[in-house]
Amino acid sequence: MEVEKVFNDCVHGHIRLHPLCAKVIDTPQFQRLRNIKQLGFGYYVYPGAGHNRFEHSLGVCHLAGLMLEAVVANTQAAHKWGMSDVTACYSSDVTVTAEDKLCVQLAGLCHDLGHGPFSHTWEQTVVSCGRKWQHETASTEMFDHLIEDNNLIGEFDRYGIDDTGRKLIKELIMGEGHILPDSKRFLYQIVANKENDIDVDKWDYFLRDGLQLNILITFDYRRLLEFCLLIDVPDGEEEDEEKEGGKKKTKRVIAFKDKEKYSVLDIFRVRADLHLRAYQHPVVKNIDLMWKDAIILANEVYKIPTDNGEELNLLDAHTDIKTFAKLTDHIFYDIYNSMDPKLAPAQAILKRILKRQLYTYIGSYKVLKRPDEPLAAVKRRADSILTAVNSDLRCCLVKIDFGHHTNPLSKVVLYDGKHRRKPHEAPLLYGADDFPIKLSLPPVKLNVYSTKSQLTDEEISTLNNAIKSAIGFHPEMNGQSPSSQTGIIH
Repeated sequence: MEVEKVFNDCVHGHIRLHPLCAKVIDTPQFQRLRNIKQLGFGYYVYPGAGHNRFEHSLGVCHLAGLMLEAVVANTQAAHKWGMSDVTACYSSDVTVTAEDKLCVQLAGLCHDLGHGPFSHTWEQTVVSCGRKWQHETASTEMFDHLIEDNNLIGEFDRYGIDDTGRKLIKELIMGEGHILPDSKRFLYQIVANKENDIDVDKWDYFLRDGLQLNILITFDYRRLLEFCLLIDVPDGEEEDEEKEGGKKKTKRVIAFKDKEKYSVLDIFRVRADLHLRAYQHPVVKNIDLMWKDAIILANEVYKIPTDNGEELNLLDAHTDIKTFAKLTDHIFYDIYNSMDPKLAPAQAILKRILKRQLYTYIGSYKVLKRPDEPLAAVKRRADSILTAVNSDLRCCLVKIDFGHHTNPLSKVVLYDGKHRRKPHEAPLLYGADDFPIKLSLPPVKLNVYSTKSQLTDEEISTLNNAIKSAIGFHPEMNGQSPSSQTGIIH
């Protein structure tokens, strides 16, 4: 009989993973994640941020199992001990099978299979060049490729994960789907929560990234595991609620005890803080822009061979998942060390990155946009205007947010932990206004750089004034270059 495999993880300590998870891990498609930096070019600013998607995926798999166990056990205990405000919500029939748990763990394990070189930087580069692509969809495609290429269908079947189960894993990666019955739809909230963005993917990268970045993270997922359970809440607005048998339609969600509102707040505060201090650091965004320029120059020269004897451009590799599986961070040095003279322009940019001769920071500007104007449209407008000012100018938007929701707290369900409600009453739930601290975010900004690495203060001032007179953005920093532009980190 096969046994669980033990991993010694720097964040979670010793973790045990199911034998089927181990078989997935021991495949070329999963091992590829060892060569994809979790924080992309954040490693070029924070020397400790050399961790990869591989270890993060193990951590999410581990946490996915813990959260499922906790939420079911806590809910069953609430019924056993007669928490009246909870038991009034729905039937006590909350059961998940071993196969359900394994599907959730496999979704956590495989949720990042589709990342490209340097993680999110690749996705942003591909999309900014006019392609429609997202790494979550690529993860589901890579999952299918992994199973087929390694003949694992029999192994999945042996552990009770049939074709429907494999489809469920892909739905869990996407965070939505139609396979699960209403009583189990809360499973979609564990790995990729589209309800309120509280999921184990974030829990792991908060702790892992904070550790590697040497940024103190105060968030503690263990408290939330102690105080989470399932509650049925109205599904939709009251006037639109469907009625079935005289009862209003409800949906089952993962809720947290009211006293944990500070822990919930910490999730969104930590996320915004990491984006501000690391993920969207001005030097990281600078190198991202240089990488994008290098990839555009190399796109039609650096070819990736396909299984049918054809070749794909770099920016189109994702159209064939087998070909895309060949791409990792190694392409940086593949391009840099190539003997093809046609790659010389791209190599020049990569050499500048290595010698830290980065683009020159010109200024940061508050974005003025129409209420319904997508940020992608703002970016296109800014690119067009800046190109007219000077063809050497590059820009990126810096947007610090809380995830998919403008105010994610409005989607979080808290339950009354003191059992003050009568059995016939609904649980005491809280909305965004009940949280003791209000969340606020900095405005969206536009960072502007020049592709020239050495500009005088006078040249920077001239460009800054030209930009201010040409576009509808307010200067935020008046072209004062942050000192971190020339060091490792300020």
